Amino acid sequence: MTKTLFICVICSFLLSLVLGFFYIKFMKKIKLGQPILKYVEKHKTKSGTPTMGGLFFVISSLIIYLIFGGTTGKISVLCAIIYLSYGIVGFLDDYIKLKLKDNQGLKSYQKILFQLAISLAVGIYAYRNNLTYAFLPFSNKIINLGGFTIPFVILIFLATTNSVNLTDGLDGLAGGTSVVYLLFLTIIIYFEVTINNYFYIMPQEYNSIMILSACIIGALIG
Repeated sequence: MTKTLFICVICSFLLSLVLGFFYIKFMKKIKLGQPILKYVEKHKTKSGTPTMGGLFFVISSLIIYLIFGGTTGKISVLCAIIYLSYGIVGFLDDYIKLKLKDNQGLKSYQKILFQLAISLAVGIYAYRNNLTYAFLPFSNKIINLGGFTIPFVILIFLATTNSVNLTDGLDGLAGGTSVVYLLFLTIIIYFEVTINNYFYIMPQEYNSIMILSACIIGALIG
């Protein structure tokens, strides 16, 4: 599994690098770049920086994920769909900025509505497919959230996506923190599966989650 994860990172990194190279070149050629907020004086020099970078790292990571058979686990497929859904919201946000030549993009309430719709759909899916069980950290106990799964998923999704926004910026800060988070998440799952046999109930599910995570790590580094 270690070899597979390493190959996923490398392949995703290279594909992201290649797509990114041609994408940035194309965006500069047609002179489409990120408009800068007027009150951010220090960022004036960054005006025109190519935006919508999510296009090449989301696409490259999902391509490698599909190639390496990450779809064998239904939980990772769900994670990939969520990943793509949020990518679409990000694309709309950036597209509006470019179209209107304004840094505002989607309004705050519009982003919240999109996030709410995605998290609600996921919560309902999880509840209807019996994905309501949660492992309690630092213990071997498993609890069934039952109907509380839906509000719990909504809370987690809205909280995490909007907290990430606090570290997002023109220097790709959210990308860097995401790499660190996903790296540690993958390491934890790997050791729990291979050494502690903690996820013995659904090993294939967690293996496919590690593949998706590795693909996103490589693409983000690219």
